[in-house]
Amino acid sequence: MAINDPFNEGIKAGFLLSVTSWENDADAYATSIMSGLSYYDARFYKDMAERFSSRGGMGGAFVSAEILFDTVMQLKEDHPHVSEQIRNKWFPKEGDLYWDKHDQFNIDWLTEGDYFCNFEDTILGRACCEYYGRDADTFYCRAVDEVRLFYTPREISEVIYLK
Repeated sequence: MAINDPFNEGIKAGFLLSVTSWENDADAYATSIMSGLSYYDARFYKDMAERFSSRGGMGGAFVSAEILFDTVMQLKEDHPHVSEQIRNKWFPKEGDLYWDKHDQFNIDWLTEGDYFCNFEDTILGRACCEYYGRDADTFYCRAVDEVRLFYTPREISEVIYLK
């Protein structure tokens, strides 16, 4: 499930996750919302987001691919009932896990493509300063300030923003 804008798309029935995060010096607050989640997928995303809080140890800092790998594998173990969509997006495929010729564990699947972007686009939001970003094996992540989980029994097709 990708982040959605409830003011344009409405709110899908199911669980709704709201994640508020900030930059390294507690500015540039932003809130990401996902709706229409199953119970197990919502718990997975909530757990993932909380790991990027200051209490979770990874928020507001550069995160290495190795730490991210350990986090993903722990999430996989902790959340065995997530949807196929979650498994395909977040967990390594069987052929991705092997030791390379230098006796190092392969994490190329993690550092290639859009994997780091998935964390930014789904949970954390993008760092706003160009200085912060990612290189081949690290990325700067925003710090999660608050994670809230709601249940919506039916779709809300129209949400009106009042100032």
